[in-house]
Amino acid sequence: LEDLLIAATRDGKPLSVVYADLDHFKQVNDEFGHSAGDVVLQELAEILRGAVRYTGPDKDLVARMGGEEFCVALPITEEQAVARAHVIHRKIREHPFPEVGRRTASIGIRSWDPSLGAITVDEFLKQADEAMYHQKQNGRDGVTRYEDIA
Repeated sequence: LEDLLIAATRDGKPLSVVYADLDHFKQVNDEFGHSAGDVVLQELAEILRGAVRYTGPDKDLVARMGGEEFCVALPITEEQAVARAHVIHRKIREHPFPEVGRRTASIGIRSWDPSLGAITVDEFLKQADEAMYHQKQNGRDGVTRYEDIA
């Protein structure tokens, strides 16, 4: 992510972070067991990998942040990131996870471009995380932009 932020700053291009967290994941582990939870996380990772680009100068990044939280870094505008986040959200909602069925996710988006001034990786991730937690506190199962809560 730091390399993407450095490149975006250098090239004067936007960068967005989509921060996704499965809703009620603890219940999955409690009800179906940790092995089922592991399968859910693996399938979630596949859903996210299917939503990104791996080649070219604008390749994306998918990373597990811990637990059931994932970060997708996208060198795209906020408008494009919102559209991509809604696609990810829909794909998660529609996916029939083995053993546990359909799940939902809370997603936060933080977009940045050089006109906003310098930002650190930690600050960038913290703000995406804040947007995701705002969604969790306000009904879960949806997408929230950091700009809407800042």
